[in-house]
Amino acid sequence: MNFYHVKILIILYLSFQNMENIDKIKNNIETFISSSNKYNIKKEDNTIELKRIGGYSNFNYYGIIKNKSTNEIIENIFYREYGSKFEAISNSINHEDEIKITKLLAEKEYGPKVLFELKDNFCIREFLTNTKNLPIEKYYDKNIIEQLCTILNYFTTFSYVYKYEININNNDIKLIPIKNINNNDNNKKINLTKNQYQKSMGELYDTAEKCFKNFYDKFKLKYTKEKNINEFNDIELVKYNLENFKKIYNENSYLKGFFVINHNDVLSVNILYREKDEKIFLIDHEYFILNLPGHDIAYYLAESFIKLEPIYSCDLEKVNFNNLFLIYEVFINKFIENHRFIENEEYGKEFMEIIKTKKYFIKLMNAVNLYMFIWSIGNINFDNWEKGAKKEFFLVHGIDRLKFYLLGMKMLEQMNN
Repeated sequence: MNFYHVKILIILYLSFQNMENIDKIKNNIETFISSSNKYNIKKEDNTIELKRIGGYSNFNYYGIIKNKSTNEIIENIFYREYGSKFEAISNSINHEDEIKITKLLAEKEYGPKVLFELKDNFCIREFLTNTKNLPIEKYYDKNIIEQLCTILNYFTTFSYVYKYEININNNDIKLIPIKNINNNDNNKKINLTKNQYQKSMGELYDTAEKCFKNFYDKFKLKYTKEKNINEFNDIELVKYNLENFKKIYNENSYLKGFFVINHNDVLSVNILYREKDEKIFLIDHEYFILNLPGHDIAYYLAESFIKLEPIYSCDLEKVNFNNLFLIYEVFINKFIENHRFIENEEYGKEFMEIIKTKKYFIKLMNAVNLYMFIWSIGNINFDNWEKGAKKEFFLVHGIDRLKFYLLGMKMLEQMNN
């Protein structure tokens, strides 16, 4: 058997696997139809059309359920098969709580409704017609910012506020839930202890360290500083910041304060925009985690300088921390208004004053970029880099995040002088 025949067999096998997957998805959708009182249609009377759509860490499909005889559209749906394409993403995602968050946002029309779910398997939600990913030109629009800050503030209410203290000697963290005595909606609260600090200093760091060691060992065998100065300098920059990551991350953290639940993935592909009424919806909440107030809006602002598709680019020359801080203030003023009860706690008043400051905001931006640096390095692959697969997206992205972080450090130095 020659290479050509092997190639044909592989293509046929993959095609068969894809057909099997499509059949499985259609069967799952049939289960949804038959279990719902909304539809009065027999299986043999409907057709299901599927189209694969974007999703960086899950397998997503746009589904159209039609009446076979009339070709009438019965329902547009969004089907999401749970799964992870990236090594550095934790497998411990709590899809049950993710669905709970989706439903809470839908109650306020901040997100689509959940139509059907099967725990740890798949979810079907309504497909919001006439929406698209938030266009980059709308990122700083006043109306969009106001809506987003309102949604993100509502998001912070889905779990208790946690008072925390960090022990930097072992990267351990003490968490104490703080209940708002004026809020009687405690039945909606998600009991959450997983936090960004321990995730970054633990599982993500360990994965990044392992991936980079493998990359660096192969790199040193083929490249020298004399012949490949630019590549060598970039790799050495990654090496230095990875070796000193825990110290650097602690310098941009607060050793005591208050954590709230954050979405942790607020970028354009997770914000749907409906042009007719300029309304936005927040989707895909699988990476929710405890973090500092304002992390989500800082993440959103950091992402505004990075374009993933169709060609990756990062435009750091346009970063202006003073202008970004004005947007951050829209969020934090709403947050303070909704979380006055924190002031009744030990060092609560002090903390609420700190989060108003530009220094706090820049440290948030630094933490966002350090987190994305460690995540990116946890996905690098030397063979991909050698082949020039977009010059290995993850390595380029990790280096860009380091450069973004260094801009923040430069700004902090200027403020201290």
